[in-house]
Amino acid sequence: VLYGDLSFVYGRNGPVPQALDLKRRSLAISRRLYGPDHPSVLSVEATMANTYHSLDMSDSALVLMDHCIAGYQRWYEGRSYDLAMYLENRADNHADLEMPIEAIEGARRAIHMIDRDYRFERMGRAASASVLARAYRTLGARDSAWYYVENSIDSMRAILGTERHPNLIMTHLVK
Repeated sequence: VLYGDLSFVYGRNGPVPQALDLKRRSLAISRRLYGPDHPSVLSVEATMANTYHSLDMSDSALVLMDHCIAGYQRWYEGRSYDLAMYLENRADNHADLEMPIEAIEGARRAIHMIDRDYRFERMGRAASASVLARAYRTLGARDSAWYYVENSIDSMRAILGTERHPNLIMTHLVK
């Protein structure tokens, strides 16, 4: 736990390579204590995957995310908010690797899970819609991209509650 906490501090405040080393230590300890497929281990792997993503190591991030997703599907039978967010994170990695078809598939699955099981959760929906917008833009499907940009803005508006919030003002300037 201590290594994981330190890696979080490093990851948020600068030296991401040190964070990755601490996450590796935390993961090794977690695997020894719980086994390779325990939800606690999967959670550490997911944060490590996010660190890989921060270091532009999307291929390594995808390997860990695939393991996390498979594990969470087994543990929670496809109904877990964390699983929806792991699907969104993997879709984001696919979008960064210019793999729009895979990004669209993952983000749609995440939105479906959120709408089905967590319909009042807007932040995950906004993030997934944003990934869909990026993927459709990569494919050159501007109308679909704008549909999901609007969808993401609507979700953020529901969270922030005002048109005058700086994040919403910036999204309108991008249009």
